[in-house]
Amino acid sequence: MKAFTSKTHSAIIYDKKCGHSGRTIAKNLGCNILFKNPISAFTIRRTLKKVGLSARIPHHKLAMTEAYCQIRLEWARVHEKWITRQ
Repeated sequence: MKAFTSKTHSAIIYDKKCGHSGRTIAKNLGCNILFKNPISAFTIRRTLKKVGLSARIPHHKLAMTEAYCQIRLEWARVHEKWITRQ
């Protein structure tokens, strides 16, 4: 495998900081088997890992509202003595 040019390396890191996934970055760079020097999504992920970045985008978790916390707490208190049937 050839080393990336500094332009390609910078483009990978820039795209990641903009929130793109490794697969999307590879697609944006025009990396597929039709090109002379294809770059796979795996290569993108490995390159990002070397500079301390993760190639995945975390799923957004819904914030628990105060009302929902109270409902969960109430349910837990009501069912605190539950036992599992075997």
